[in-house]
Formats: sequence, structure tokens, C-alpha cells
Amino acid sequence: MGSTAGYQPSPYFAVYGATKTFVLNFSLALRQEYRGRGIKVTALCPGPVETGFFEAIGTRKAAVGSFTTSEPVVRAALRALDRDRAYVTPGLGNALGAHLTPRRPRTLVAAMAERVTRKVLESETGRERVAA
Repeated sequence: MGSTAGYQPSPYFAVYGATKTFVLNFSLALRQEYRGRGIKVTALCPGPVETGFFEAIGTRKAAVGSFTTSEPVVRAALRALDRDRAYVTPGLGNALGAHLTPRRPRTLVAAMAERVTRKVLESETGRERVAA
């Protein structure tokens, strides 16, 4: 189970984003290793999905553009597995972001992500975060 966070740096959620990057690359590697053995591996990398995740991180602001149920995400995952796809990123906006983000300078993507995430966090706490 990956995430769109696996396609870009995730300031303030660095460990989460890094683990999702690991999941994507690990899945792609396993797919190649087991390809000739009849085992299919598909990495599912959705954007926000309405689950308990937002309560766990303490903000609903990260739910922008989220799927309201997991049903379309599950359908997309099963369809991708049936079609033997390496990975799937359900939702047009999510898929576009996943494919366009890596074509931008990494430092620019990290800076943009930091600004967006900081604003979300500040609006939740009502104060500015101090840079480390």
C-alpha cells in the first residue's frame, strides 16, 4: 500500500513519504523478481482516501481532493492487478501529479511541498512553525 506521497518529498511528513517511496520501489523490484513465476505485484498509490488516517494525523486539511469511500480505490487496484500493471494511482488529478512531479527539479518540488504543508499545519494550529 503506497501513496501519492511516495512520488515527492514530504516536508513535515518526511518519514511517511519516505516509507511510501520505499513501498513503491520495493513493489517494483519484487514484481521484476517474481515476474516469471506467475506472481503479480501491483503497488497501489492513492491520494487521500476517507479513512481514519486524518484523525490519526490530527487534521482534516490533508483530505483535499480525497475519495469519500475506499470503493473506487479498491476497484482501481483490482483492475490494475487484473491488467498486470506495475502500479496504479487512482484519480485523474493524483495520476497527473504522480507523473508530472518527477519531471520537475527535486529542490523545487520539495520547496513547494514544504510551503503547502506548512500552511496546512499553521492553519490547524493557528500559529507559525519554527524552522529547525
